[in-house]
Amino acid sequence: NGMSKLTVKEAEDGELLLPDYVYIAPGGCHFEVTAKAGKLYSHVYNGPPVNNLRPNADVMYESLIDVDVGSILCVVLTGMGADGTKGIASLKESKDIYCITQNEDTCVVYGMPRAVELSGLSNASVPLDKIAKTISNKIGG
Repeated sequence: NGMSKLTVKEAEDGELLLPDYVYIAPGGCHFEVTAKAGKLYSHVYNGPPVNNLRPNADVMYESLIDVDVGSILCVVLTGMGADGTKGIASLKESKDIYCITQNEDTCVVYGMPRAVELSGLSNASVPLDKIAKTISNKIGG
């Protein structure tokens, strides 16, 4: 949050999602985006792990498939495995997405960003300290 002009926060269940905010899943909870009356809301819940993970990035990305938005910016940071790759691939089939991945040199574990990159889904691979600027540049902030 301190490195960006955007506000970065953990999502809260039922919260109205606002422009110029970055929402992340709270530890131990899944995070989905839902739509009601043309507005976007968070759905944060303690459901069963998906692929042994909670939160699971695929759950969040796949929730965006049925949401009426024009374009989506995805960010994949350090993490083990390929979590997020399937969801981003599914999302890309129906939405205009731009995907930023954390570069290998700044990752503690390069699994998730690597899987997204190897799948051809990453538009930009940047160091951790450049993620906020890359987001701001992409959305015009």
